[in-house]
Amino acid sequence: MKESMTEREIIERKIFLKRQLIEITEEEIEQLEKSLNVPSFAQEKAVDSVPAI
Repeated sequence: MKESMTEREIIERKIFLKRQLIEITEEEIEQLEKSLNVPSFAQEKAVDSVPAI
């Protein structure tokens, strides 16, 4: 096992991790956009129907 990474290896690793992060973020954005297209119960109506305490 290596004891330490070279500067080049560190930079390559950072690039790899940033690319993974970008992919994950894009997937999350796609999922959120899809969820906007799915009809769900209206939040405003739910709040209006809750009695005040």
